[in-house]
Amino acid sequence: MIHRTPDQEAENSTGWQRAGRLCGALVLAGLLCVVVRYAGLTHYLLHGRMREARGQRPRTILRVWDWCSPAIDEKFGEYFAAVKREFERTHPDVEVVFQFVPFGQYEQKMATALVGNSPPDVFQSSVYWSEGFYDRGMLLPLNPFLERERAAREGRRRRGLPIDPGEIVDREAYLDAAWRHNHKPDGTVFGIPQILDATCLAWNLTLLRKAAANPEIRAMFAKKPDGERDYDHLRYDAVRDWAQFRRIARALTRYDPRGRLALDAKGDFMQAGFVIHAHGSGAGVVEPWFAANGTNFQDALGTKALFANAAGLEATQFLLDLYWRDHVSPPFRRQLSDDEVFNQGKVACVVAGTWAGKYITRNTEGRLRFDMTAFPPGPHGQTPSTLTWGNMLVIPRRSRHPGLAWEYIKFITSYSGSLRLLRYTEQNSPRKDVYNGPEWRAACAQYPYLHNVPAICASGRKLR
Repeated sequence: MIHRTPDQEAENSTGWQRAGRLCGALVLAGLLCVVVRYAGLTHYLLHGRMREARGQRPRTILRVWDWCSPAIDEKFGEYFAAVKREFERTHPDVEVVFQFVPFGQYEQKMATALVGNSPPDVFQSSVYWSEGFYDRGMLLPLNPFLERERAAREGRRRRGLPIDPGEIVDREAYLDAAWRHNHKPDGTVFGIPQILDATCLAWNLTLLRKAAANPEIRAMFAKKPDGERDYDHLRYDAVRDWAQFRRIARALTRYDPRGRLALDAKGDFMQAGFVIHAHGSGAGVVEPWFAANGTNFQDALGTKALFANAAGLEATQFLLDLYWRDHVSPPFRRQLSDDEVFNQGKVACVVAGTWAGKYITRNTEGRLRFDMTAFPPGPHGQTPSTLTWGNMLVIPRRSRHPGLAWEYIKFITSYSGSLRLLRYTEQNSPRKDVYNGPEWRAACAQYPYLHNVPAICASGRKLR
């Protein structure tokens, strides 16, 4: 047994008390850091006092929500770092604080935040939610901001001063397909389009090239100026109609002697012409085919179902025939991912999105050669078509800094903002002017699958 003197006991007790206080302080500091970090006030607390001491005002916190997290793709990390750096350079009294919320949780968390004490000042909103948020009184109408901008431009015109069209953020700057989801029938605007997306068909160019002895498949490729086939690009209208699509899909499928999808020794299919995703996709597997057949899942106002009309039934039967009669698709399995089998090079065609090119390239390490087209018209359709939408930036009614939020929206959705998005993420734009500039041509040269994207998006019907 160790014996200690009273002085030693007192010294030991004091040491434990000091250690306890130190541990408690560290725990408290750690909790405070966590709270401060997630409240988006780190910069204010750490540097606000220093700025005050130097006679400067504390920086204003601008809260921005988005679902395009750097955890999804490192390109987003580079993009948002550039946005923060460049916006703060032009607004030195502002600190941009991003919060990234997974898309599947976004609507619920946003609905909670918009009625809580810490709403974002501005956020990217999906077309799925935007009008609903506005109808529930959660978003600011943007017409006052737009009218102020119009008045300022008119004033400059009257004074003979130049106007930079790239800085115009208004209806005239956007493609028709982009300005569909952001306003009410009475003209009330509640969002400014940030991107322009569409459902599309992605095609494996290597499989098509191997089958190019088939004249219908060879004709899918674009032509070079000298008239030779360009096996790096497909025509936007590469497939004439649904009957031809069925023939092409069959020609790109490997069959066994019974006319079924051929399997290898392990029981896996060898090559399919088209893949139909049957689990977890909702109506997404049929909606673009509805559009290509001259109809839609519901009407423009979302008040009437259209999928059971003659054109809708025709589209559904078309997909059933591809699977059950033509056997061009892998068998339905819950664990089968259409993206995965396409990336493996085992499927010639898959339903994808115009935004998907960077993910296909990343997931295949650039090995898969592919291109994109719209959906061929069905018996009730007239031209190639699809579904198109433009997710947007919106301002909550409870935004603490609505004027600053509007400045951020203009910064992101201007011509230069669209080029920034293209440069870092390969994302096309809802703006008209982007497609006439050298930057877009350079992007298409670097990423050949982008060259059909504007026509695909412009052809689309409105996604509800």
